[in-house]
Amino acid sequence: MNSNEWNRSDSVKAKIIWEKYSGEHDLSQIKGQTAGIDPESGRIWFGESIRVCSTKEIRRFNLSCIF
Repeated sequence: MNSNEWNRSDSVKAKIIWEKYSGEHDLSQIKGQTAGIDPESGRIWFGESIRVCSTKEIRRFNLSCIF
C-alpha cells in the first residue's frame, strides 16, 4: 500500500484475500504465526509477530502498512 491511511475497505479486501488463501492452502505448518496482508497487492507474509512481518516487508517492498 502506498498510503498511511487505512480504511474499512482495506480490511474487507484483506479478509477476502485471507479467506481465499486459507481455503487453498494447508495452514497446519504455520499454526500460531501471524499473517501480514497487503490488500492492494494481495501479498501475505508470515512471521512470529506482525512487527516481524511488517518491518522487513515494508522496507523490502516500500509499503506503508499491512493488515
